[in-house]
Amino acid sequence: FLVDAPHKVWPLMRGWTPNPGILPLGAYLEKDFDVKVVDGTVLENSWGDFEEIMRKEKPKLVGISCVAACFIYDTMNACRLIKEVSPKTIIVAGGSHPALVPEETLRSCKEIDYIVVGEGEITFYEFLKAFEKGEKDFSQIKGLAYLEGDKFIYTGDRPLIEDLDTLPMNAYHLFDMSNPSYKIASEGKNSTAVTFSRGCEYKCTFCSETIFWRHRWRGKSAQKMVDEFQLLKEKYGMVTFFVGDDMFNWNRKRTEEFCDEMIRRKVGVNFWIQTRADFLLRDKDLIPRLKEAGCYQIMMGLEHHNQKVLNDINKKALVEQSIEAMKLVKKNRISVMATLMLGHWGDTKENMYDFYRFARPYLHHYGQCIITPLPGTPFYKEMKRLGRIKETDYSKYDYLHAIMPTKTMSLDEITGTLMNLHRKFYLHWRFFLQTIFPEHPMIRPIHLHFLRYAWYTFKQEAFGAPEWTQPGYQTYEEYL
Repeated sequence: FLVDAPHKVWPLMRGWTPNPGILPLGAYLEKDFDVKVVDGTVLENSWGDFEEIMRKEKPKLVGISCVAACFIYDTMNACRLIKEVSPKTIIVAGGSHPALVPEETLRSCKEIDYIVVGEGEITFYEFLKAFEKGEKDFSQIKGLAYLEGDKFIYTGDRPLIEDLDTLPMNAYHLFDMSNPSYKIASEGKNSTAVTFSRGCEYKCTFCSETIFWRHRWRGKSAQKMVDEFQLLKEKYGMVTFFVGDDMFNWNRKRTEEFCDEMIRRKVGVNFWIQTRADFLLRDKDLIPRLKEAGCYQIMMGLEHHNQKVLNDINKKALVEQSIEAMKLVKKNRISVMATLMLGHWGDTKENMYDFYRFARPYLHHYGQCIITPLPGTPFYKEMKRLGRIKETDYSKYDYLHAIMPTKTMSLDEITGTLMNLHRKFYLHWRFFLQTIFPEHPMIRPIHLHFLRYAWYTFKQEAFGAPEWTQPGYQTYEEYL
């Protein structure tokens, strides 16, 4: 069984997509094993249904994924529930958070027997083969962490898969793709996320992805990318996609071939990508081709509007490049989105509002969040050394809650300012104008989604409205 625990959907996005780690892992394992997937987040009665499945099936082995720090308590609770109803089940955890802090995770949750550290396909396959033979010693399998008594064991790094084209097509058939919960809410039904590459070669101190993938970038070929789009459209009716690559256009040749193949095959889907401002400027001549291929939005990781902050987090980028790239994308009538992280030590309420004045003229919408020290990153280690981390509840490591104060602002003030900036941005007359007269048909539903979010946060703050959760969701504590 490959499992994703029941999670509370991020209220900003209000949608869910198949786990990006389980999709390729399930496909790789299927060549020799009978694989079943349980996605707890889309179950009708979340924890109740999850327990019923585990109690009935009593699987010999469960691989459980945790893709973010804010989900780790759900993952641990799922492991405890599995062991309660099926004590003999072996549990192997994987994903970003357990892999970056394996010893902490193992000691915090004794129900987890092993952790796959890093890329999972080959490590987990070798583990299953050894487990199938009844072996007890897994010390020769690279990429595995576990406790031997009270001693922490890590078997060492496994070489990365050099050619991602050697992996089979992602196992979408293991998920119920018709489940209405599978969607990107801002894009409406028939939308999902895909990932065509792994990693990034930059070393931004706050980023867990670059640590997880060892500062390497590897991508599928253009042919494989377009094949996946076609499969999802023709078999599952998906027509709108978020491409989750951290650096979509790292390889210029691949981007050119991808555009050519999408146009040649007339795939006819809409998609949006994320990348860096400097790479967009490098490939400025390809932006019209991306648009012709179906790209309607580009999200840039700008991170901050202050050059000193960018230098401090080792972003290797210039503020001037951000402005130039936003202008360039907007000129091509593609929706401009940016991610920014506020709440750095030197940030004040005034300079947090400076961002609004800095970016408002260029952006259609943005992913503004609070800087979060993710465990295992250099940024986390530095902030812990300086004693600035005041919030240790990992469920709040979701980019919407402040984890550290600034010189002049408390945690509550930072979180409140973020919500005010959301409303200020999304209730501006320019935003309403872009909604009424969108430069691309996909912009309107996205804008309407964020307008709903702005109204939701206003009701929360003004009238104490309850926090949004997806239908059927309970916390583990409520379930107990």
